[in-house]
Amino acid sequence: MHPLVAHFLSANVYDGSLKSGRAVLFWSRSNTAQLLTFYDVRGEERDANGSFYNNAEAVFIMDMVRHIKTLRAGATLSYAILSPYTGQVELLRKNVAAETWTDVQHCPHE
Repeated sequence: MHPLVAHFLSANVYDGSLKSGRAVLFWSRSNTAQLLTFYDVRGEERDANGSFYNNAEAVFIMDMVRHIKTLRAGATLSYAILSPYTGQVELLRKNVAAETWTDVQHCPHE
């Protein structure tokens, strides 16, 4: 994980307790695009079995991924969609599974 992403997650999700290994400290910053982008998406958070999800955000994210994949058709892409909420992760996984993409890898979510 890129150090900027790790720092953001540590500060905003894990109360500063997430620490990166040595390999992350030497991450090459060459050829890196904008790493973190935030959008204010209107929508309503809902509670699904104790974990939040937001349909409007999930739709927005899927639209963004489709747009990027169209713009960069044929290119090898590497990106991550992060959410601290299990409900949102499950919704996004369901939405991704509905697509015909064959190049998707899921990280374990606990």
